[in-house]
Amino acid sequence: MPGCVHALPAAIFNFNSKLLLPKFCVVNESSFRVRRALLDDLAQMTALWQSMHLPPDDLAKRITEFQVAEGADGKIVGAVGLQISERQGRLHSEAYSDFALADQLRPMLWERLNAVASNHGLWRLSCPRCGGINPAPGSR
Repeated sequence: MPGCVHALPAAIFNFNSKLLLPKFCVVNESSFRVRRALLDDLAQMTALWQSMHLPPDDLAKRITEFQVAEGADGKIVGAVGLQISERQGRLHSEAYSDFALADQLRPMLWERLNAVASNHGLWRLSCPRCGGINPAPGSR
């Protein structure tokens, strides 16, 4: 698409160069907001994790690792976890209430994750199951 710059398709991203940061096309963000998960979100997150067959008891202990996308009504419609260890981050537990929204929400979540990674000074961001949040293979 014209005006879109796509990132490298690798599962590991180095954050020591601004040139390697993935970029996505602009989407209509007016009806969604991306932010860090709060303890108040635990009930909604538990329901989201259960719908995705993820372990809610384990993930509840790590609620603050998650970035969430919420609709205009305040309901959480998507989330992804970012586990940080030293100068590295690992994406995990991507979940959506409706996968029809995934293509619209992923770029917004990715931009938020890039900001969090940069703020924490991360040099590497990995995604063990990169079928979702990282850029599509073949896009450059």
